[in-house]
Amino acid sequence: MAVSSPKYTLGETVDDYLIRRFNMRRKYFANYFRIAQDVYKEIYRTIMPTIISKYVEVFPADADNKYPYVYFPDWMVRFIGISVTNKNNELLQVYYNDSLNVFTKPPVTKKCGCQTTDLCDCIDNLEVVITEKEIDGTTYYQKDWIVCCDNGDVKQYSEIPVKKYGIDGGSYSQDYGDDYDIINDGANVVTIQVYKNLGRLETKDCGCPIDTESNKNLIFNKCGCFLGLKPKCCKVWYEKGPIRCTGEMKVSECGTKIYLKDVKDDDGFVVIHGQTDPVKCGQEILVDDFARESIWNGVDYQSTVFMPTVPLGAKKEAERRYERSKTKLFEYLNPINSSRFFDIPKSDIKW
Repeated sequence: MAVSSPKYTLGETVDDYLIRRFNMRRKYFANYFRIAQDVYKEIYRTIMPTIISKYVEVFPADADNKYPYVYFPDWMVRFIGISVTNKNNELLQVYYNDSLNVFTKPPVTKKCGCQTTDLCDCIDNLEVVITEKEIDGTTYYQKDWIVCCDNGDVKQYSEIPVKKYGIDGGSYSQDYGDDYDIINDGANVVTIQVYKNLGRLETKDCGCPIDTESNKNLIFNKCGCFLGLKPKCCKVWYEKGPIRCTGEMKVSECGTKIYLKDVKDDDGFVVIHGQTDPVKCGQEILVDDFARESIWNGVDYQSTVFMPTVPLGAKKEAERRYERSKTKLFEYLNPINSSRFFDIPKSDIKW
């Protein structure tokens, strides 16, 4: 909920607190001001969070990072998400994939002496795509897959169920009417295998693909994920919804980077959304008028917590006042719309 109200500096808020305590000489002002900063942080982090969205630079993948990545900004205390822009300059959310493997695979030497590359992994893990095909009310399955030959040829093989018409030689008769019925009744479904050449990879003498742009384009455009049957977007994305076509992300284990997979950045930048420390948001700390009572109660409670001369009952009462004021602040910022009551289903009272 967006709320507009008068604002006061944190120093003015502490001054008003001291006036309410009849401390006209501002005694211990520095101590109360320091406590007020902590109370301010707690309230504005938990009840009135400050969300900031900024462009951050995307760094390319390298030997130590499997995917392009962005660093966590120093102003961010909690990560919210990442967005990219479309052609209409609208922000689209990047999907968070907790299962994304962001670890760099160590190089493995093959028997031929070559080290495995992403092209090798792609070739070794080509999928078989199975699609349903209905013939005369019966469901059959068509299989399509890609084969990369040792000479570099890339071929698409397909096993296609088709309806075949034929006559068993032993059932032939002189009656043309009988022959017509036999042809229709004798139709059966068979599977035929066909293939077509999709192109040729540049390979070494041992048959391993060379890491070239033309090879990458051929594998990407003709890989087993879609086999030319669908637009060039990974088959997994189609199964899990169009939101994934904006790409995927995952936070690194150490929590300092965010890895981006298949994310189309905006000239090397993406928009990151995060909660910031309210004290770092500007040069001067400003307090909304409706939040001042919570800060006063918070200062009153925090200033007595570690004082042994204050009775335990007084501390508990100060804590209750502080919690009640935070609850009132939360309710003020989140009013219940009366129209929502009409959405509550009517039911009989059982108790």
